[in-house]
This record gives sequence, structure tokens and C-alpha cells, in this order.
Amino acid sequence: METGKNLVRQKGHDFNAFVVYDLETTGLSFKEDEIIEIGAVKVKNNQIVEKFQKFVKPKRKTISSFITDLTGITDNDVKDADRIDSVLKDFLEWSEGLPLLGYNNNRFDDQFIIEASKENRLSIQNTSYDVMWYVKSKKYPVENHKLTTIASYLKITNPRAHRALADAITTANIFIKVRATEK
Repeated sequence: METGKNLVRQKGHDFNAFVVYDLETTGLSFKEDEIIEIGAVKVKNNQIVEKFQKFVKPKRKTISSFITDLTGITDNDVKDADRIDSVLKDFLEWSEGLPLLGYNNNRFDDQFIIEASKENRLSIQNTSYDVMWYVKSKKYPVENHKLTTIASYLKITNPRAHRALADAITTANIFIKVRATEK
């Protein structure tokens, strides 16, 4: 697969093994902002079997008070972290080419991963699947499809919203629970 290639969107949802990931960033623009945390869980046979969490030291940006208020992540948390080239390489190796699932990742997280891969000449071997669109297809009676809303509706606790690993665990639990209702 060529360097920085777009993640191929996965259509089906028959997954025996997959990775659920989430990012925290310095802002909302994948062209101008940077990843500051990657959190992920590896799921096999509907069980979380492994976790990945690393901070990333930004090259160009400091962490704004808005992002600190939202995530709890400060410049001090990332000052000794590795740069994105090393962390993303570790993450892509750890994910073993498994499908990458996320919550609203098609619009947000995937774009940051693709951009960082291009900038650092890393190859992506994974497909992508957006759990939010899967959940939307179930037509739950909710006012919106935010991660916190769906988690609450499904009675899944997120111990630390807007932190990458906690959001990845919550997304994995949502995906597992929703899939279980189909069987």
C-alpha cells in the first residue's frame, strides 16, 4: 500500500478481531492541528484483549486552555513524549493491519491519521469503519448521536470522556453491545 494512502472504508460489520481507536488533538483541523494522544484497544472475539495509550509531543503547536479544559491534557503531559512519527509507527505496527474502528472517525480521527502518515511517510495497512454511522443505522430514540449520548442510552459508562483510551474503550463497548443485539 502506498505511503499515506487513505484508509479504505469498511462496509460490513462481521469482525472477529479489530482495533478501536481515538485521538486527542490540539484542535479540529487535520491540516493545521496535531495529534497529542492516541488511545486504542484491540478486540478479539468481542473481548478487549490489549490496550495502547501514548501521548504525542506536538511539533508546532502548544495545547490551548480550551483543549486542556476539554481533555485534561497539558503541555507538561506531552513535553517528554515521543513525536508523532514514532508514536504513529508504533500504533500502526501494534494494530497489525486490523480494521480501525472509531466514533465519527471518518470525519475526524481518520483524517488526522492519514495526514500524519503522509507527513511521516508511513504506510497504512488498515481498513476503517465508523461506529457512529453503524449506531445511527439502528435508529435509537436519542436526541443526537454523540458518543456520550449513545453510551448513556446503552448504559455504558465512560470514566473519562475526551481522553483517547477511555473513549476507545467506550466505543468498543458500544460496538460490541450493538452487534450482540443483532444475533
